[in-house]
Amino acid sequence: MLLGRGWRAVAERGPAMNDPGGLPGGADRFLRAHCEGGMRALHGAGSNRRFWRTEAGVLSHTPDGAELRRIIDIGGALHEAGVPVPALIAWDRRAGLALHEDVGDDSLLSVARGHLGPAGAAPPPDPLPGGTLDRRALVGYEAALDALAELQKVTLPSAALPPFSRDDLRWETWYGITHHFFGVLGRRNRGSGVDEALEDLSATLFDGPQTTMHRDYQSTNLHIGRDNAVAILDWAGMRRGPAAYDLASLLWDPYVEMSAPERASLLAGWKGTALDERLLKATVVQRLFQALGAFAYLSRHCARPNFAHFAVPAMRLLRTVVDPWPALEVFVEASAER
Repeated sequence: MLLGRGWRAVAERGPAMNDPGGLPGGADRFLRAHCEGGMRALHGAGSNRRFWRTEAGVLSHTPDGAELRRIIDIGGALHEAGVPVPALIAWDRRAGLALHEDVGDDSLLSVARGHLGPAGAAPPPDPLPGGTLDRRALVGYEAALDALAELQKVTLPSAALPPFSRDDLRWETWYGITHHFFGVLGRRNRGSGVDEALEDLSATLFDGPQTTMHRDYQSTNLHIGRDNAVAILDWAGMRRGPAAYDLASLLWDPYVEMSAPERASLLAGWKGTALDERLLKATVVQRLFQALGAFAYLSRHCARPNFAHFAVPAMRLLRTVVDPWPALEVFVEASAER
């Protein structure tokens, strides 16, 4: 199903309805034309968008017109290029509505945790020795890596995919420092050499290879079908940026703590842009700082306390990759003191 920035449908709730309520004028025409037979609301988090499952597909309401245009335009271009995104069935820009193909309930996260939606087949009981993921989850990750490699080959106009600048990279790291290390941990002295280390991080990413970048390519935004085909969701924030960013988001995901052998096995099968170890580590540090900032902001300012729990695995992952930048270890130490 189509899920917007920060959303993940986890279950249906409430009875079937014919009028979801709270939609702008003109929505009734769209509903009569495309969504007869009732609908059920879908749970989500982290956005003001709303979603319903219908007999025809998944209906979304997006109040932000610019965001809806990106969803429609980028999604259409990706679908035409053969990237596995849910097909757009119908839309009404004025009403803020879009109807997409329903790709089911099984996110890669739910598959990795073994909690499958009603459409999912039972996973084979064949885990990688010493690992945490069963065979179906590993196959799902392999499919997600292949889909990412294809996504990186897609070229879209710069107007659709503006570049992710060095200033954007700097903002992400400071987002994590401000909200997690200053806000949650209460740390104020960031220590010597931090500014230089952060500049080296942004330079390493910015000077490295650039590709089409999803920007949130992680387990809640990837759905796995019965045949292990992957569907990519949440593409409205796509940019052109560091080639390692999405790979780091997928394999160093605080939502799914895979083992080092599992990660190494998956990396060995990577078919996308070639990446050296230092660049990959820099990108993982960058992404984890962003994730820590998001977890802190959502839990402290958006009444979503469950996100705070994921800071712990994020910090565990950060400790494994921060060694090329010793000045940044001060943040790992600050977390260990808590």
